Amino acid sequence: QFPGFSFLEIYSNIFFNSLLIISSALSFLAVLFMWRQKIIGFYIYLMAQWGLILIRMIFYKPIFITFLDELPNILLTIVFSISYAYYIPYFKSLTIED
Repeated sequence: QFPGFSFLEIYSNIFFNSLLIISSALSFLAVLFMWRQKIIGFYIYLMAQWGLILIRMIFYKPIFITFLDELPNILLTIVFSISYAYYIPYFKSLTIED
């Protein structure tokens, strides 16, 4: 049992799990780009993090309960997005290459 991954037990759908893995990998890639001060990392991070939240909310049917379960993730995503957005002026171009 890993903290934050208990939702994987709820879903046995391989498609859902694949989407979660892809979105998590994109989040990691985005952080690496932001570490190298690439602004594209910020945009990838936003899409991946909000994608993770939306995927879990869409695949879990009782939307109100899901929203309450996802509230800490939503708040953390908002806080990190704002803190990363604060450093956008220090990021380089929109390109991926060095």
